[in-house]
Amino acid sequence: MTCGVTPDERIIALQISARKPGQQWSAGNFITLARLIAERYRCRMFLFWSPGESSNPMHPGDDIKAEYITGLAAGYGLEAVPTRTLEELKAALSLCSAVVSSDGGAVHVAAALGLQVVALYGNSDPAHWHPWHVPHQTLRGSREHVNDISPEDVIRAIDPLINSSGEPGTGAWISASPASA
Repeated sequence: MTCGVTPDERIIALQISARKPGQQWSAGNFITLARLIAERYRCRMFLFWSPGESSNPMHPGDDIKAEYITGLAAGYGLEAVPTRTLEELKAALSLCSAVVSSDGGAVHVAAALGLQVVALYGNSDPAHWHPWHVPHQTLRGSREHVNDISPEDVIRAIDPLINSSGEPGTGAWISASPASA
């Protein structure tokens, strides 16, 4: 899987799925975040999600949510990248530089691949479940729900990761005229 990616491209992944309701960030938050990223950074954005229907009690999927987000955020350059298997998810994430995701399997797959991670926590403990051995930022909702975290909070968490010394955190990420500093 290459998704037409060149070696020098910077890609931020937005992973929208989480099993627990307290970990499910809203579609509106992801759409706003995509807009903020597009305004601030020179990069591509990939959208990832768990496949299937949200009504599946064993493994709820986000096909409908992903379609909705992609439809409204396509103008910001957000690209849907369907991954139906764990192998496909690993291959697609390996093309990325940073990941924004609620706490869950994708956070830990991203960390295992050495990616920078912004992890959103609702009713799980970031001190226990944070990404290991990679640059990361953790955010926790004030009422133990991720929807208490704003897209602006996430942008503030992304900044130190991609603007730190070393690759991929270089000035090349920042747009010539960011919308806000």
